[in-house]
Amino acid sequence: MLTRPEHGWSEVCIGEHRLRISYIEPVPQMLLTAFIRALSTHGTADVTFDAEGWTWCLQSDCVTRLTIMADATETFTVPVTVRELGQEALADFQRDLDAWSSGWSCLNRPEQAENERAEIIRLCRQLERLL
Repeated sequence: MLTRPEHGWSEVCIGEHRLRISYIEPVPQMLLTAFIRALSTHGTADVTFDAEGWTWCLQSDCVTRLTIMADATETFTVPVTVRELGQEALADFQRDLDAWSSGWSCLNRPEQAENERAEIIRLCRQLERLL
């Protein structure tokens, strides 16, 4: 679902759709929190990203809807559940934990990276229990 972040950018791949995300937002925390909330309440994971020049929104429950807001607004539906996305995101954040916790943040200070790493690990564990 998530490519390894490089130079402040990563891609989210859902079905045939590839969307970019930027370091200007705490992406791991945003996604993990959305999946945790959705799975614990049997609701919808809902998160909006600023892709620097355009915006896109992910809404996922029994299917996933991607709404891209640029010059025009387009919505695509992908037959992927919130549980499936949560599992993919969890595996990706765990696989590339160092990249997500250091260098992703625009603050990029050692103490900030350590705090982000601890927060991502805490959220990953919480999501893992729900899956």
